[in-house]
This record gives sequence, structure tokens and C-alpha cells, in this order.
Amino acid sequence: MSSPDLKDLTSDGRRRSIAARLRVVGQVSHYSVEGELPEHGSEVMVRTDKGPEHATVITRPEHAELTDDHQLPEVLGPPNQDDQKRRARHKKKELEAFDLCKARIKSMKLSMKLISAQINHSGSHTTFYFTAGQRVDFRTLVKTLAQAIGTRVEMRQIGVRDAARHTGGAGLCGAELCCSTWLPEFKPISIRMAKEQNLALNHQKLSGVCGRLRCCLEYEHDVYKKTRQGLPKLHKQVLTPMGAGKVRDLNVLKRRVRVQLGDGSVEEFDASQLSRPEPPKSSNKVDKEAPKKSKKRKRSPLGNAAKAASTKEAKGAEKKEKTSVITNKDSTNASNSGKNSPA
Repeated sequence: MSSPDLKDLTSDGRRRSIAARLRVVGQVSHYSVEGELPEHGSEVMVRTDKGPEHATVITRPEHAELTDDHQLPEVLGPPNQDDQKRRARHKKKELEAFDLCKARIKSMKLSMKLISAQINHSGSHTTFYFTAGQRVDFRTLVKTLAQAIGTRVEMRQIGVRDAARHTGGAGLCGAELCCSTWLPEFKPISIRMAKEQNLALNHQKLSGVCGRLRCCLEYEHDVYKKTRQGLPKLHKQVLTPMGAGKVRDLNVLKRRVRVQLGDGSVEEFDASQLSRPEPPKSSNKVDKEAPKKSKKRKRSPLGNAAKAASTKEAKGAEKKEKTSVITNKDSTNASNSGKNSPA
């Protein structure tokens, strides 16, 4: 590794950092650089947790950033002849390891789909990428593979989008998949994006190789969302220079609206020529000023039964109280009459 060039460092000793991706497009990390900056798209050797690895620079020299993070992994330099030969040997071993793992999965009847196999630059680790609909117990598989291959084996489960990124392919447009060439990360895609772009809701045309909604639906979504502001909605009534009508179609980018008029004809207008119809005014002002009747709450049968029972108990208690009062009066009158009677 070359010694640092003092001209490439700032006065406070900060280093320049670049972004580089490993073999898979989504595996992007930042690395510190000492000396001359590598060109965009060039192959370099970088330091990782598993030792030196091949990486592709995705940052242009003029966009390099300054960093004071001394723990940032560094760029070791361009690969030499030995690195290139070792990489070619590993590619052949990866094919053999892939076939071996696929055969073992089939013999063990594991519900998993093998996607790819990767051997690190030093040859000490072999990583297998797979997809599965549920959790898989692959401990026995790892032991048998480690004994057969002679390296440390790691099984890593990925999603269907990452699987398409590993395998690559061509999209509906005929070009290589964005995820396997340049797309750094996956963003959430919804069917609402297709609706706002006036695309036909056809599952086959909207789905990618992975079976999910295509990532390119997000590229122009913000433009359509911003341009669509102020346009009338479909099937809404509007006023045109030729009379009232109903919206039948929208051209969002040109801001043109096709309207079906009252006589059945369809005409196209600019969005600035349309206006919303005024809501009808009510002639009866008394109805507006009339107070609203309060709605009585409907009591549940259980509540009515409880109320009836409590009322019945209250009436029974009141009746007992009256009876006791009458009885006390009668006993008092009887005692008084006994005292007043002659001996």
C-alpha cells in the first residue's frame, strides 16, 4: 500500500473516503483512501471483517468526502496478478460448491431454494444465499458442507428481491435489471404509484422478475404526484367552455383532460380551461335554521331489563315502607284506646 500524500490530506489530518460495492450491488460501504483516488468503476482491494475483498468504486474522484473516522476500513489498492488468478480459481470452486449444496438440499428434503455461493478472497469462508418461505433448520447441512468443502460455511437467508439481484437478468424493458447493475437499495413500492401514473393495473406488466412490483414505478412517482396537483379526478363533474361534463381521462404530464359532455361527445381541454361546478343553493332557509332533533339512543335489551328490575325493586321497597308505617299507626291507636277505656 502506498504511503499517504500530504497534499491529499487536510490540515486537521482528515482522510478522504469513497463508496465501493462488493460483488453484490446492494453491498455498499465507505472506505478511507490514502494517496491517489481510484477512478469511478475501477476494481480495488478493500479491507473487510473476513479479510481483503474485491470491490468496485462507485464514487467519482471529485465527489470524495472528508472523514475523521479512523476506524473506517481502508482501500488497499488495485488488485495485482495474484489477486486476479485467485479470483478466477474461486469462481470455479463456487460453481462446484453450489452444485454440491443443491444436491445436499435435495437429499435432505429441505424447503429452501439455493440462490448463489460466494467464497471470500482468502478462501476461508463460503457463504450460501438462499430463499425460503419459512424458517429452516440447516445445522446438519452446514456440518456436511464444511466437511466436504474444507472451509467455514455460512448460510444466509435473503428475500425474493435480493435473490433477483444475485442472479441478474433482463427486465420487461429489455435492459438488465436495475437491482443487479446500479440500484443501491430497495424502496417500498405500492399499487397506488401505478394508479397515479395512469398505468394499466395488469399484474404481469407491473411485476418484475422477482414477482413483486417493479422498482421503476418509484422513479417518476414524485413527478407525477407534483404535476397531478390541481387536476380534476376521474368521473367528476367539471365545467368546460362547451358546457358541463364528466372527466373521462387525464394526461398528467401534458395537463390535458378529456371530458364527456352532455350530448355524449368527448372533447379534450387544457386543465386551465376547466372549473368546478358550484354546489346548488338551498331555497328553504327555515330548514337550515331549524334546530336539529337530538337522536335518542337505543337502549340494549340488557339495559332495559336491568332498568325494569331496579324499578321493580324500588317499588317493592316503597310498598314495604308504607305497610310498616300503617302498622305502626294501628298499634299506636290501639294502645291509646286501651288507656282511655274505663276500668
